Amino acid sequence: MKIFHPQGTLHGAERDNSYIVQDVAGVELGQGWLQMSAGPVLVPDRSLRIRMYMDAHPAARDMLYGALYSRARYLGMQRGSTQARLVAECAPEDIEMRGYYTKAGFNDTDGEELFHWDLKTEHRPFYAPVGTTIAPTFLQSFGDMDSLLKRVNHWGSQQHEVEWLMEASELPYFTVFGVYSNNDCIGEVMATGSDGEAALEMLYTLPKWRRHHVATALMFHIKEVLAQRGATTLRILAPRSNEPAIGLFKKLRFQWSCTVKIYPTLDLEKDVTFR
Repeated sequence: MKIFHPQGTLHGAERDNSYIVQDVAGVELGQGWLQMSAGPVLVPDRSLRIRMYMDAHPAARDMLYGALYSRARYLGMQRGSTQARLVAECAPEDIEMRGYYTKAGFNDTDGEELFHWDLKTEHRPFYAPVGTTIAPTFLQSFGDMDSLLKRVNHWGSQQHEVEWLMEASELPYFTVFGVYSNNDCIGEVMATGSDGEAALEMLYTLPKWRRHHVATALMFHIKEVLAQRGATTLRILAPRSNEPAIGLFKKLRFQWSCTVKIYPTLDLEKDVTFR
């Protein structure tokens, strides 16, 4: 077998972070790639998250994993991060891959949970903190949209490209609101969707404003807006590692639906030496 970088990018990943495995006859046995995302909000002690995607025949799996793992450690040191975290993903029912990652030293307690919120239920009025106001986020130019995408990628658990945002903005439930104090945005929420189901894409509160019910006020506000537009449910995919968000959704009586993905994680140690 042989392993090499593809001619171009692989699933949007840089060429140097992508690998293909072939047998001696040139038949492809697997491919894998790495994508980096900064996640200081969700995992402050492991600010550099390196996502690893691997799809390979069992015979080629070890070779592919070895190349991806070595590259991930190098990237962590190259970025000056001594606290990088390697994150894989697999379906909850994929016992084989979960076992593979566990044997490799990964922790498989993290995952992505699906919740739904019934937008038809009534609730008592809930307002933003005194001295603040809730208003639509100003989105009039490409620069505004680019800034929004950066916030979505910073505060959320998923990384998106500009094409995703442009498509999402065309959907009937697309809406973005912020809470403002002296013209400064201290928290923001974004939703999109169609056909009765909206999807929560971003929700955050700046650290110094947490515990002031900013996120709760945003959730109740967007609930009313979406209901007025015809949405009946709001869905959200939330990582288990985001414990504050999970707690908020339970407090607001979101209904848990299922575990969508398992995220095996491996902390890359700081004492790595490269030769």
